[in-house]
Amino acid sequence: LYMDPPQTVAEIKIGSEARSVETSKAKGFEDKYAIAGGYWPPQYVIMDGATLKPLKLVSTRGVTVDGEYHPEPRVASIVASMTKPEWVVNIKESGLIQLVDYSDI
Repeated sequence: LYMDPPQTVAEIKIGSEARSVETSKAKGFEDKYAIAGGYWPPQYVIMDGATLKPLKLVSTRGVTVDGEYHPEPRVASIVASMTKPEWVVNIKESGLIQLVDYSDI
């Protein structure tokens, strides 16, 4: 939709310093879900695409690729697959990438 002048149609606070927002892109799931990740708290939130109602909250705290616990790994980026119902979530300080399947939310 395009409004003249542009207007806010929805807003949600998922934390401080949100770094990446993406929607579902796979066939049959187009814009059905949205995901947003931020720096604090270290987490990402999966939401209903139409209402932005939070459906699932996932903490990114955990073990790094070196095997050490990190209390505050931040979400650096989120990219949607065009062919599979999944997002690629890059967790900054942990050195990990998570594949998040949204086909069964």
